[in-house]
Formats: sequence, C-alpha cells, structure tokens
Amino acid sequence: MSLMKELTLRIVIIIMAVLTPSLMRGEDGHSLWLRMERNTEKADVELQIEKRYKKTPTLRIAQNELTYYWHGSRVVKLQLSADAPGRDGFSIAVREGEVTLRSASDRGLLYGAYALLRMQETGNLPSVGQTVSESPSYDVRILNHWDNPNGTIERGYSGRSIWKWDELPKTLSPIYEEYARANASIGINATVLNNVNAKPMMLSDEMVRKWTALANVFRPYGIRVYVSVNFASPKVVGG
Repeated sequence: MSLMKELTLRIVIIIMAVLTPSLMRGEDGHSLWLRMERNTEKADVELQIEKRYKKTPTLRIAQNELTYYWHGSRVVKLQLSADAPGRDGFSIAVREGEVTLRSASDRGLLYGAYALLRMQETGNLPSVGQTVSESPSYDVRILNHWDNPNGTIERGYSGRSIWKWDELPKTLSPIYEEYARANASIGINATVLNNVNAKPMMLSDEMVRKWTALANVFRPYGIRVYVSVNFASPKVVGG
C-alpha cells in the first residue's frame, strides 16, 4: 500500500471513530418504529366530524400525527361517523388525490392514522380504488407492569421502573407521553401501573394524585389506567 493510500485510510478510520459514538447517541430507542421524518411543510389533513360528536384531544393527536409525518401527495380526510367501523376499528380508502380514514370513534381514527403512517413507512400503501379495514379482536388490549413504588420491578430484567413516583404529580417526564404514543401506535388501550403484589400505599391520597397525573397524560392516547390493589388497603390506609 502506498503512503498516500495508507494515510487516507487512517484519516477515514479516525473520522468514523469520531462520528460513530455521536450517531449512536442520536438513537436512544425511545421512538421505536416511530422514526418518521418530520415534514418541512405541513401535510393537508382535513377533520370531518358529524354533529353528534365533539372534537377531542385524541382527534387532535390523530390529525397532528398525519400533518407532521404524512409525506404523500394526497389529501387525508379523517371522518368521524356513526356508520363507520366501530369498536376502535377503522377503514382506509385510497382514491385519486385523497386518502379517507373513517371510524365511529376518536380512538379508531387515531389507530387508523398510525396504520396509515406504518403503511407509508413500510411501502405498503393500498392501491388507488382499494379500501382496507381493521377491527380489534379484543376490546381491552392491556400492558401489565410489575413495578413497585420504590422504583424496582419484580423480575425487572431491563432495569428500573419508568414511573418516577418521587417526582409525581408535579413533574411529568416526557417519557410518559412517549410511552403513551408508542402504545397507541400499536393499538394498546390500557395499562396496569404497578405490581400485582401491590403495596397498600397505592390507594393513599398521595399515590392517587400521582397515578391520576399519569392517567391524564395517557387519556388523550386512548389509554385507560388500572392499578393493582392490596386487599389490606382499607385497614392500612384508611384505618
């Protein structure tokens, strides 16, 4: 190898060694499959709601997700209608110049929005003239945590709890909304916050305020909060 080639190779290796840690730090895993490139210009997303319905935070999230991450040239119409698929189901119809998402619930439209973005990311969009529909097989799709109030996790092979009970309810980590968004993107609509071997303190006034703060973050993403309860709670907490 000539001296010039050897010098060039060493420079390339040094540059890669410098850049690689930086690139690795840029991917913390929080986005999961939602590593979508944000639009430089907002996409055209229309929200069409029948009079019997109200505009909810869930609908705003569905609209915003498509506004910022839909890269297609077609207009996207979100239709909330009583004659659309129910039970959190949705339909996606592709026509010339537009894509129409329909559901009888705001959560269904949120799931439809994520489904459309997933189709976009995987290059699996329906053809023009095609309509696809989805409906969940189970009404309750739940994620069960075995987290303890002290931050440990029973059989916690992946580290400590993401719930910062000592900071709640005043401090809300951005991880909580990331968690809610990730779950909603795959159709999960419920979560159990604590270990089945529950501590009586989970029903104390202080803890109720803490997990209520989490429930307020999760609710717009269609996620209901459950808490495991110790049968001795009325005696221990309430006297």
